[in-house]
Amino acid sequence: QTINGPTAAKLGVPLGRESICKMILKHATKAKEQLGKDLDGKYFYLKFDGVTRLRSHFLGVTIQFWTGEKLEVKTLALMDTKAHHSSQHLKSFVLDVMKDYKLPLSKVLGCVVDNAANMTKTIELLNQEKSDKDAVEEVGEGEEEEEEVEQLEEDGPDFNDDHFIELDSVIHHMRCGAHTFQLGIEDGLKLPRAAAFIGKLAHIS
Repeated sequence: QTINGPTAAKLGVPLGRESICKMILKHATKAKEQLGKDLDGKYFYLKFDGVTRLRSHFLGVTIQFWTGEKLEVKTLALMDTKAHHSSQHLKSFVLDVMKDYKLPLSKVLGCVVDNAANMTKTIELLNQEKSDKDAVEEVGEGEEEEEEVEQLEEDGPDFNDDHFIELDSVIHHMRCGAHTFQLGIEDGLKLPRAAAFIGKLAHIS
């Protein structure tokens, strides 16, 4: 109260717990609605990863998409997994987040994850889910298709247009480059020559 009280009073913001909770929910809802509008009709990539801290287990989900002017990266969720690490649970968590933002699987181009087996299996399960829902519609044939191609040649490509992207009904699995790089460094540091060199450095006073 001593530090924040005067500032809150000038801004007309109450410092009660209930008031702050309402304020956070209000801004979060507004931000979620705006993100939904920004993503409407756009293709995107998802990135998710798990982390354990002090016996608590979390899953973070971010989204990456092109606005037409710049690349945007937004955090969609950070959830407590209650120690559930299986691929089936991870798939359910990701689908729940997508449902919350009204994001269709048909617009997912790929998922970036680390090299863990459960993450790899999660991508397989998401692809199975996408296939079961028959999310991808076939491109029209005949004259309608020819007209669309001519229009595409005239106007240039639209990176969020179904006809510009070669849809193969597959969510591509993209392994995290940083994690792969880290694993390579760890393996390299285990080599006898590297270990001996590090040992010498440790004795430098």
